[in-house]
Amino acid sequence: MIASKRRITRLVLVFGILAGVASIFYQLSILDLGFGGDFKVYYFAVKDWLTGGPVYGTDVGTYPLPFLYPPLTLLILLPLAIFPTWGMAYLAVAILQIGAGILLSQLIVRFLRRYDVKLSWVDSVLLSLFCIASILTIGGIRNGNINVFLTLFVTLAAVMAYERREIAASTLFVFSTLFKLFLPPCGIWFVAKKRWRAVVGCVVFGGVAVVLNLLVSVGMTERYVAMVFSYSEGRVPAEGIPVDAIAVSLLRPLSQLLDFGGSALSVIAMMFMLCVVGYLAYETDGLIGDMHLLFWVLLIPTMVAYKEYLEFVIFPLFVLLYIVENTTEYVILAAGSLLIISNFRFEIYSAIVSGPLLELGELLFTVGSVPLYGIAVMLLGAVYHHHSK
Repeated sequence: MIASKRRITRLVLVFGILAGVASIFYQLSILDLGFGGDFKVYYFAVKDWLTGGPVYGTDVGTYPLPFLYPPLTLLILLPLAIFPTWGMAYLAVAILQIGAGILLSQLIVRFLRRYDVKLSWVDSVLLSLFCIASILTIGGIRNGNINVFLTLFVTLAAVMAYERREIAASTLFVFSTLFKLFLPPCGIWFVAKKRWRAVVGCVVFGGVAVVLNLLVSVGMTERYVAMVFSYSEGRVPAEGIPVDAIAVSLLRPLSQLLDFGGSALSVIAMMFMLCVVGYLAYETDGLIGDMHLLFWVLLIPTMVAYKEYLEFVIFPLFVLLYIVENTTEYVILAAGSLLIISNFRFEIYSAIVSGPLLELGELLFTVGSVPLYGIAVMLLGAVYHHHSK
């Protein structure tokens, strides 16, 4: 049965890679999205800042998206300014993204081998390809966004804390949270594992980060905070998230049930996630229980934000698929994993069905999404493990 599980895990990896290749072909050839959509925001925000132009409260340069990061991140992104064109800068960053993906895959390999999981070169290669070309990561590389880097940093911070390198973990984690407002709640991992030095480190380094932002510019910091709250409210339409929107999070079903703004829905989603994490953190029983817990901790940004950050869960997801021995639990996790990485969209579904099936599909895609249903299956697997230990 161990050999069968290994083959299934490899099939999950291959499926994710093929789904990623198909999605990038669809985005480039059918939707004509091009490269570097998100990256242009970083590049032109730095250029605007250096020339004294407005960074917050307006579109960035000639690109119709706002810069949603605190002032301190402009200093971190400053090296982009050495490139005369955004295309050259994007190419350099894309190479670094591929390197970050490979490092993430080798972090998984190293962690598994430390716990006596024997991996062949096939597993190592598939994990590397998954981390750079799967549907969870390849879109970010095409867009040139920072999510692949953040996935590596947050995962490394979680592993460092698990191995009791707590100060380094907290430093890396706080650095990551500069770029995503929904990342700080992931620090509950340190609390759940009783890594108190890491908790103190997060508080101290977080305070330092706030001070540094204010030192860069008090006015810019104020405009950043006001813009983020305004942007969050406007992301969820009054009639709920539409069926064809790319939204994996709990905001999708909540927006159909509750007539609240985006911030209020995010708070409700956060409360649900904290309940799940608290439940799984109670009497964890070793590596498998810890990886279930880490999966749900790293899932928080996806569940409470309008955008999806499913790449954050790559590490615990595949550690679980390689170490779970209970057949029932493994089948549940494998099924959930396939749903998460399929990202089957309503626009594709509606093109191949009609009549009652189309109406049923519209209902299912309105209140949820295929990855969200996969996440529900993963919760079933976590509950099964929690009660069968």
